[in-house]
Amino acid sequence: MKQSLLPRVALLGIMLLGLSLNKLSAQVSVSISSQTNLLCNGSCTGSVTALASGGTTPYTYAWAPGGGTAPTASGLCAGAYTVTVTDNIGATATATVNITQPAQLVLSVSSNPASCGSPNGWATVVSSGGVAGYTYNWVPTGGTGATATGLAPGTYTVTVTDMNGCTVAQPVVVGNIPGPMVTIAPGGTICSGQTVQLTPNVSGGTAPYTYNWTPGLYLSNTNVYNPIASPPNSMTYTMTVTDSWGCVSTQTVMIIVNPSFQSTVTITDATCNQSNGSAAASITSGGTAPFNYSWSNSATTATISNVTAGSYTLNITDAAGCTANHVANVANIGGPAVSVSTQSAPCANYPLGYAVATATGNAPPFSYTWLTTPQVMNDTLAGLAPGTYTVQVTDNAGCISFGQGTVGQVAGNLFFYAATSVPSNCNTSTGSAYSITQGGTPPYSYLWSNGATTQNISGVLAGSYSVTVTDANGCQQSGNLAIGNYCVNIVKGKFYTDNNANCVFDSLTDQPAVNKMIQAQPGGYYAWANANGDYTMHVQQPGTYTVSPVASQNLYYNINCPPSGDYTINFLSVGDTVTGQDFGRQQIPGVQDLTLSLSSGPARPGFLQYYSIYYTNVGSTIVSDTIFFGHDSILTFVSSYPPMDGYTAPNGYWLFNNLQPGQSGYISITLQVPTIPNGGYLGRQLISNARIEPTATDTTPINNGDDELDIIVGSFDPNLKECWSPGMDSLGNILLSDTLLAYTIQFQNTGTDTAFTVVVKDTLPPQLDITTLMPGASSHPYSLNVEGAQGMNILTFTFSNILLPDSFVNEPRSHGFVKFKIQTLPGQTVGTTISNSASNYFDFNPPVLTNTVNNTIISPLSVQPSTVTQNGMLIAPNPFDESAVIYFEKSADFEVEIFDIAGRSVLRSGKQHGSKYLLKTDGFESGVYICKVKTGGTSVTTRIVKK
Repeated sequence: MKQSLLPRVALLGIMLLGLSLNKLSAQVSVSISSQTNLLCNGSCTGSVTALASGGTTPYTYAWAPGGGTAPTASGLCAGAYTVTVTDNIGATATATVNITQPAQLVLSVSSNPASCGSPNGWATVVSSGGVAGYTYNWVPTGGTGATATGLAPGTYTVTVTDMNGCTVAQPVVVGNIPGPMVTIAPGGTICSGQTVQLTPNVSGGTAPYTYNWTPGLYLSNTNVYNPIASPPNSMTYTMTVTDSWGCVSTQTVMIIVNPSFQSTVTITDATCNQSNGSAAASITSGGTAPFNYSWSNSATTATISNVTAGSYTLNITDAAGCTANHVANVANIGGPAVSVSTQSAPCANYPLGYAVATATGNAPPFSYTWLTTPQVMNDTLAGLAPGTYTVQVTDNAGCISFGQGTVGQVAGNLFFYAATSVPSNCNTSTGSAYSITQGGTPPYSYLWSNGATTQNISGVLAGSYSVTVTDANGCQQSGNLAIGNYCVNIVKGKFYTDNNANCVFDSLTDQPAVNKMIQAQPGGYYAWANANGDYTMHVQQPGTYTVSPVASQNLYYNINCPPSGDYTINFLSVGDTVTGQDFGRQQIPGVQDLTLSLSSGPARPGFLQYYSIYYTNVGSTIVSDTIFFGHDSILTFVSSYPPMDGYTAPNGYWLFNNLQPGQSGYISITLQVPTIPNGGYLGRQLISNARIEPTATDTTPINNGDDELDIIVGSFDPNLKECWSPGMDSLGNILLSDTLLAYTIQFQNTGTDTAFTVVVKDTLPPQLDITTLMPGASSHPYSLNVEGAQGMNILTFTFSNILLPDSFVNEPRSHGFVKFKIQTLPGQTVGTTISNSASNYFDFNPPVLTNTVNNTIISPLSVQPSTVTQNGMLIAPNPFDESAVIYFEKSADFEVEIFDIAGRSVLRSGKQHGSKYLLKTDGFESGVYICKVKTGGTSVTTRIVKK
């Protein structure tokens, strides 16, 4: 039976409909399943993988650009790529992807030259682009930091690798700044006994320079630019010049010294009024022929003949230029006999000698002519300095004879100096003036312009005064000074230890309370008891005041005179003076308290450095024990006074016995600073310390020891003020807990003559407590005076009769210094800056001002590390004003070197050991510096900023 066609057609339609529906729901598509972008700019290492789905498999792929036909396209450069997928029935789908790349890795390199060929050049690279997290490698040397330091002149290559491993290399040239160049004009030829000034020329390098001449024999000064040489024999001198970076240059000069010759003149006297005299010169030894002769009568032969009586001068010069001079006095036969008597000059520098000529013969009268300049026509020649004088005598017949006399000296030079003056008070007769006399022959007498005949004057009005001193032999010197005027109230008295408790100062049993302060309150007026215990206090305003000793300076004493311990004084106006305000004190028995202060002068490579120790028994019991001193290991001990009782480098000690209460002692120490090649690097810190024992039984052991920190410098300001605190983490930045400040004031006589008196004045800032003042060590003995009110206190250190030589005559001994400690007043606040400076006076010259020291009080929270390394090192503060501190997690050996932005090494510590290092940058310009620290076999470099 035939089947119906209709069902089949329906079935076919259903199937076709299903196929059509299936095709619509499974259309081909493509997506990006993975993508690899470029690691390095400019490379073609990208790849991308496409994933097709839907449609009818199999698929075909077409990538554009590039033409790839696989699902994965590789070796791609940066850019946009499109993949087209076609399925088995021709359906297509597309997808686009961007292959990215990092920014180009770019290097910017810079370098700065080394100095004098030394390995102190510097190169740095700044990287940008790529992927941050750069590493560095310098070849042939330079390390693995962004900055390579310690580089010698030459070409270096730095390779920078970013986080993706992309590398870029670039060369850099480190140049060279030559050190100083020295040329010296030929020393030439001199004769024995003559002098010559050495005249070098120094150029290049970096000023200022220091100089050293060797050997130092027969030189006026070995440390000046152009010394005067007076060698007795031919000698070669070497000049060593060091610039501010430590670069050294040397040059030699030879001075040829020809031996001087000996000569005589034989005289044949002439007949009176005849021309038959003669004078014959002869060379007895030495010299270099031929010899040239030049007589005052124009003759050029060795002998002059047929001359009349008279005085003839002769100059003889040999072929080497050596000379000799003679005076030939041709007399007349039968002329008058001449004798000369003399009186010695009483002093070498005061012409009070005289000579008297006496003639005898057959033809008087006689005329006298002294052959001086100008000539003197008299038988007596007065006002003579030491020397030999010649007189020509002519009788009435015209016959001539000569005579000579020698004026000696009784004593050496007489030195006089009108030293200091004290102003009068409110134009009343309260002024005073003081003088110093040395040399000559004591006793001395004085005559002031006001008629006073004492060495010092007092009770005089303001005004100008002159004084003349005369020694026992009549030598005289004069001086002038001015006494000023001020208007204050004055309190005077004596402060002493009253051992017998009778409230009367007994010079045989009692002792002055030296260097102890008296105060007047309110107002904070202070005075300082001098070596005799006397004090003078100036109170500037009227009012009622309580006058008493400062309690903190008398902890181990009871004030028994007056019984109340103080005086009450009422000033109704200004200009009054109150005397007799004496204080007696008695010791509290059995108290042990010793103090010690250590101070030093400047440290320069190759020079001597001087230290001073000043110690005092401020307790009430006799003490015997030991003083210990330790110096920096690179210094070499030279000497000490008194000599050490034991020394094993770098430590020594002195024993002291029976140090009485109130007694002080002084120790001077001389050390040698090594040259730069031997460890005396510029910027290296020198740490020394001293202590006095026993400390276990001492009431206040904190003041039994002292530390001294010095920096080796190539040049320095000779009039300098420094400040240091044991807890100071940065000069110019102290904490509130850093209450004790130690000041050192340096001074140097750079004038042209000896300084008789040096005065150092320091006006204390208002943040310091004058009652805590502790005078310290010094280069020379001094007296101290304190005046003014709290907030305006003036310290005056007077070095009387110091006889400080000028730097040209004796550079090492032309320096001086003084040290003191003082505490800050309670109640200081964060942000306060304590500023202090000083003025140095040399005799009557204008003051020389020191630098200003600034100490800013900061919060501990403001001390933030600038760099924390993998070694646990940090630098704080940064940026900084004057200095920063490098801290380490634990004590270690380390070296620090600082480079300026030009790559020059400006500070080198040398080998150090400890847990921190004070980075002092006095004299540095503001700007960016590179700090390189070597420790534990590694090197860390970071930038620091001085504000």
